[in-house]
Amino acid sequence: MTIMRKILLLYSTLLTLYAHGQASVYRPFPTNYGKWVYQYYDEFHNPTSQYTQYTLNGDTTLAGINYKKTFVYSNYVGALRENNKKIYFVPDTSSNEYVLYNFNLNLGDTIIHPYGGAVCSNDTVIIQQVDSVLLSDGYHRQCHLSSNAIWIEGVGSLFYLLNPCNVFCVSANDLLQCVISDLSFTYPSIIGSCTVSVSELISSSNNISAYPNPANDFINVRIEGIKDFKNYTITIADIFCRIVSKEKITQNQIELSSSTLPNGIYLLKINDGSSTLLNKKIIVQH
Repeated sequence: MTIMRKILLLYSTLLTLYAHGQASVYRPFPTNYGKWVYQYYDEFHNPTSQYTQYTLNGDTTLAGINYKKTFVYSNYVGALRENNKKIYFVPDTSSNEYVLYNFNLNLGDTIIHPYGGAVCSNDTVIIQQVDSVLLSDGYHRQCHLSSNAIWIEGVGSLFYLLNPCNVFCVSANDLLQCVISDLSFTYPSIIGSCTVSVSELISSSNNISAYPNPANDFINVRIEGIKDFKNYTITIADIFCRIVSKEKITQNQIELSSSTLPNGIYLLKINDGSSTLLNKKIIVQH
């Protein structure tokens, strides 16, 4: 090994040790206010015009325990709290409390998916790598999971805030764009804005419609100009990316039952076997 290579190796090692040292201070989640903005990327990893915005704002008490209210845009989806480096969450559809994140864990430790099970990995995942990432207030500890998810202290998951172990293996994913909070740090370290409006990706042919929105007992889907539905499918997923309905499309007019779905925001997706023709946010409100 040449002297120059030894010097470069030593320099790289020192940088790594310095980064880990900087990340030794625990970075908590927002305590009063936080905003996360995720952008939806399609099956070909291209960014779309669809975003999801999570907000932590306001207090609530459940079973005598204090939580922060959690919203997707203006829709309440549950309550979140932090204790001893663990992030707990109670969804609005359940009275059960789940551990979303456990930042006490280290390299080689295992994590059980909080709820809903895994999509593309086992229900138990392993922390395969621990390093750090530089944000506006310094280094934050970062954990790489065997499911390909990535956690950052004080930030959460890079892919799904409320389903932090999951990363879709053969489909599209959300990707964290920015975080702002009351703790005076930003993700990434320099951002101009962290505000988006409700948007959705719709086929440029404009031959697909889904209505009413908000929906009550039924969602009507109409597809015009198509005769062969051989590989067409339609799925509905909740905000935790759990598929609640999936079926093949065999005709131009489909009526989907939403009577048993809890109130909330859902993603309706139509695929022709090779590409996504429609990604549309549907609100179910009984």
